[in-house]
Amino acid sequence: MGPPSDNFELHSVRTVTNDAPRRQTGLAKEGKLLRYRERSAWIFAFYFPLLILPWMFTAILMFRPINLHSYLNQTGIYRPKDITYLKRFRLAVDILTQIAATLGIPIVSALLAHGAVVYTQRRRSGQHLDLLQFFTLADRQWLNVRHIWKSFTTLPKNWNSSSTYLRLAAGLIFITAVQPPLRSALVRDETIPIMTCYPNACKYNNRDTWIIGSDADPEGLAESPSTWIIQRTSEKIISVDEKDTQLNLWSDTPYWLDRYSTARLDKRNFQWALGLLSDESEHLFFTSSVPNGTSTGIFRYHAVRMDSKAKCTKGSSSSSSCKGTRPFTASLSLPYTNVEVCVDGNQDANPWTLSRDKQEIKERLLLQVSSWHDNAYYGSENFTIECESVSRRGWFELPNYHNGYKPGPLLDVWPSEEELARDFNDDISEGFWLENDEPTPGPLMTAGLAMFGNTSFFHLAANALDIAMYFANEALLTGRSDRPLYYNPGVMVTKPKKSLPALVVITVLVGLQAIGLCLLMAFIYSTPTWTVDLDADALTQIGAQLKDLDEIMSRNQVCGLVGTVEDRGNDETSSRHINIFYLQPASHLPSMPRLKQHCPQM
Repeated sequence: MGPPSDNFELHSVRTVTNDAPRRQTGLAKEGKLLRYRERSAWIFAFYFPLLILPWMFTAILMFRPINLHSYLNQTGIYRPKDITYLKRFRLAVDILTQIAATLGIPIVSALLAHGAVVYTQRRRSGQHLDLLQFFTLADRQWLNVRHIWKSFTTLPKNWNSSSTYLRLAAGLIFITAVQPPLRSALVRDETIPIMTCYPNACKYNNRDTWIIGSDADPEGLAESPSTWIIQRTSEKIISVDEKDTQLNLWSDTPYWLDRYSTARLDKRNFQWALGLLSDESEHLFFTSSVPNGTSTGIFRYHAVRMDSKAKCTKGSSSSSSCKGTRPFTASLSLPYTNVEVCVDGNQDANPWTLSRDKQEIKERLLLQVSSWHDNAYYGSENFTIECESVSRRGWFELPNYHNGYKPGPLLDVWPSEEELARDFNDDISEGFWLENDEPTPGPLMTAGLAMFGNTSFFHLAANALDIAMYFANEALLTGRSDRPLYYNPGVMVTKPKKSLPALVVITVLVGLQAIGLCLLMAFIYSTPTWTVDLDADALTQIGAQLKDLDEIMSRNQVCGLVGTVEDRGNDETSSRHINIFYLQPASHLPSMPRLKQHCPQM
């Protein structure tokens, strides 16, 4: 064959007229002209919700159920059918997510194929596309990782099969492909409990709810008789050992051990609480009406707590008298020693109010010691031990799921009624206070009465006062625990775990893909097309036009744009417009188009 000629004519042209039909040799598929194809619109309408909705629902499920206001609701209004609906909805979201992940690349590639048809058609002047780039798009090389890698890493003059559309298509495919693995890596599931019992049902024992303790009300504490509290405190003091486990002893300090420590210590005895095991300082501890370690599961309850701390100093002998309305005084005579005890205040009055807010009282105890000896060599000594104590009473939140199963801090202010009804399960009823002839005094006064009364022993150490006041508080709190506290594990549900990186990364990727698809659809329907994709049928018709092309001509020397011309014919033969498709853009001349080495301008 000879060299390529500029006068080579392309005769495979289809003319649509009113004449009898002739054999089709052009690019147009039989019976179809340039028109807007609906297939891509239906594919887009099917896939776009699959792309947006599952991730939107997943993001919402991180914070709350679709059909509920929050995962955590202490009012008990959630019914079992609500949880069933939540589980089914979550399953449906997972299924839609998997469907979108499976169909993502095939669907996006199908839309890109339609867009490639538009890109290979002559739409404006100055447009360039050679035959090699045409067949690269027809072959959907945006799915070929090796080809795409070379198109981005090789200079255009050395790798001229790439085109702008191919690079953009590869970017959209990449965004579509990386979403499923990133979503699996960043979005983790977590299992949380949800309370589903009705408010009344939560107050009775059943297979999921049971009583784990009782709480004392301020009215009940005010009615506690001092005689019984003092007697119980005395019995505890007499039989106590620093290593004994105290079930109602709680700590305000973290429970974890030093990382270099290998032994697990019991944190519920005075040996640890008072720092007697080593030179470490004393720990902050308190007593409550419920045992240490009590958990309420999905419920949120408060319990009363009291803590007392004494500090003793030694001074010279003082003849100062006791202060208060009715202070406690006692004396103890031993050989060569006299001890006078004084606790300021009023032993017949309760120093606490009926409020549930944090309260703090201060008390003082004096020990005046006089000692002598028959032998003047030993001399005599007179001194005073002054002990001041600070006691606090209030309420704290018991360990539960919501606070990580850790006891809450001492509340400065008791929650409001609205907050209690919304966030907690405390059933607080207005109580009434009966006048008590024997009100229980403050912790230090109770400890003094227990230690220095008729049934007590004598000890001057400050630790003894701390222990005694602890038992005084314990006796008071556990003696009038009338309000039951319940435990409920809740119904376990699985939800996406809150993750800011997952929200940001996946939302950005989904947004970029959605914008890319919308722009692609706008590009697809910017002009009618002669086919929906460059399939085998379309390529066969194109190949028919190239059969007589000189083999010496390189594929990148042949224009790969598909264009149209219009031949109006005379009025006698036809009044319809004629659409002709060919591999070269339409010329402004009325003659037949020619296949040039380069795409001419319009």
